[in-house]
Amino acid sequence: MITKLDYNGITSYINNLPLYNSFSHKHIFFRPDDNYNPLCINSIVFKNSMNKCDTESAGIALPYFCENFENLLSFDESVFSHHINFVGFIGSSSVRLPVLKSFLSNKNLVSEITVFDKFFFHTDTDSQQKHRELFISALRKSYLALCPAGTGKNSIRFFETLSMGRIPVLISDNCVLPFENEINYDDFIIRIDEKDAGVSSQIVEKWFTKNSFKQIKEKCKKARLVWEEYFTYNNALWYIFKSLQNIKKRSNSSEQLSKKEFGFTDYIKMAEDAKSEAENHIKNNRVLDAMDCLIKANMITGNQENVKKLVELKNTEMVKELRNFTG
Repeated sequence: MITKLDYNGITSYINNLPLYNSFSHKHIFFRPDDNYNPLCINSIVFKNSMNKCDTESAGIALPYFCENFENLLSFDESVFSHHINFVGFIGSSSVRLPVLKSFLSNKNLVSEITVFDKFFFHTDTDSQQKHRELFISALRKSYLALCPAGTGKNSIRFFETLSMGRIPVLISDNCVLPFENEINYDDFIIRIDEKDAGVSSQIVEKWFTKNSFKQIKEKCKKARLVWEEYFTYNNALWYIFKSLQNIKKRSNSSEQLSKKEFGFTDYIKMAEDAKSEAENHIKNNRVLDAMDCLIKANMITGNQENVKKLVELKNTEMVKELRNFTG
């Protein structure tokens, strides 16, 4: 299975596909995972997690498909008891901990912050049901939902927020959102730079002082309308097809999509460099930073079992820090 290979293995696999090298521009690949590192191939690549800085010649951001919360929709003021929420797993993200600390320490906002010890799909069925109910409840009664970068640039949480008719607070630098040429996201989402994670609650607090309930309600409605138009399964497929049509129009039928020649990245060296960086962090007693580097190294080499263990270990450490922070 291609997703089980490391990056060198994936590019090697692709380049050995029949007729690939002769018609690379006519191949389409889908990457339904959180990894936003480019494959550096001259083909169309659809992916859920996409970085504006990557070098994919024709990378296209895919939405996450999620539950339709039509039966839970309400924009009545009585429904809202919280300004903002986050219910989930911290994982390996270096952004989430300072964001959550910021909101937990802000007494001017009513925030529902609940963190879990394990990733949702690594828990038993009963726990999954309880976590899901808690997440949906918090989402419904909040105006905003925190959507900080996790393992990838984007997450299903962003699209679930839109489905519920709530406003996502996106904290993920260089995140490419689906169909950006069609959707003016700034009409109904809030963007915060990762460097401002530690003061994110103050930014949100200021946003609330500038927007009346009527204005917030309109943004919530807009968020839901956009989800209905672009992110239901059938409609999203149409816009994916439209994206392909636009690429075809931009390219000459007999030429490749890009004249750029891609070289193979030395992923083995990248992994070794990450491990060396981890050793330096350990020497300086920077445990969480060391874990980040080890997670990166194991993602590069395709060792998913180690990635899972390291992510859960880092999450445990950050949950402890968060609980110590709140007393």
